[in-house]
Amino acid sequence: MLSIDERAGQDLAEDQDKPRDPSRPPTMADIAKLAGVTAITVSRALKDNTVVALETRERIRRIAAEQGYRLNVDARRLRLKRSHTIAVIVDMRATSERPMSGPYPLGLIGGILQRLSERRYSMLLTTLKTLDRDGIGHADGAILLGQGANDAAVQLLEQYSVPFVVWGAGHGGRNHVFVGSDNIEAGKTVAARFYRQGRTAPLFLGDPDYPEISDRFDGFASAFDGREVRLVRCAFDFAEARRKIGRLLDAGEQVDAILAANDLMAAGALRAATDRGLNVPEQLSIVGFDDSPVALTTEPPLTSVAQNWSEGGLILADRILAVVAGKRTTSHSLPTALVERQT
Repeated sequence: MLSIDERAGQDLAEDQDKPRDPSRPPTMADIAKLAGVTAITVSRALKDNTVVALETRERIRRIAAEQGYRLNVDARRLRLKRSHTIAVIVDMRATSERPMSGPYPLGLIGGILQRLSERRYSMLLTTLKTLDRDGIGHADGAILLGQGANDAAVQLLEQYSVPFVVWGAGHGGRNHVFVGSDNIEAGKTVAARFYRQGRTAPLFLGDPDYPEISDRFDGFASAFDGREVRLVRCAFDFAEARRKIGRLLDAGEQVDAILAANDLMAAGALRAATDRGLNVPEQLSIVGFDDSPVALTTEPPLTSVAQNWSEGGLILADRILAVVAGKRTTSHSLPTALVERQT
């Protein structure tokens, strides 16, 4: 007796000799014809089944990518009915200074798990780097934590044809539900603080290729009434922030206020300033973002913008469950809070 996959492959093989209509998306049969293999071999290769030789698997995947083929996870979900599982996918380059156990993403994950548990759903936790095609196919939906530079993570997840919502900022006209902090307003709030302090040479430290960071910069810059705000591009890294701000100060550049895209970068900027004998906050004001434990470990302690991670996680879970249920839902923006300390 033939298995379900074998019967599907047999049915698909019958269509392999028919010319493909270029107006329709490619099917498994189309990929099989181009690769010179059977449809069942394509199916196994795309599932990374080791029954198929590695070289053949890689060739089939390459052809599928070139043809724009998408795995039919919707069909698999219909066969399996509902799994009552939501995949949570973290896009983050973890380091010893910025670990996975930090408030981001752990605070968001805690809120998500709380809501999913209340609704009797399981959570499949993975990272974008280790995303498993079969695993996400079994999930009813997905939550993406972090959209990547220029929406790269969003674009990758779109290839899976699974419904998902995103923690981040909705840019580029993408038709997805986004949940995130009001980064534009947060940037304006920090600018207002600097303005009250009489600061005249503001600087933003971060990478605006990330939509959330772009919003922070836009809000910050817009509140200075046309005054130029210097942008220093920087990774989410203490050492790079320390090095870049140090070079700028050594060159004699005028800067008296810095908004950093996260607390780790703010701590690097603070170290660069104190290494050179600058008095913070008398000569230079510095504000970080996230109100992470790092903000309490610096000397002096960092003023920072707090995000409500737990509430964000709850809302993300509510949104994906609504999407899975076929309900109309919208993006959501959460307020932030400026936590005043000594910088």
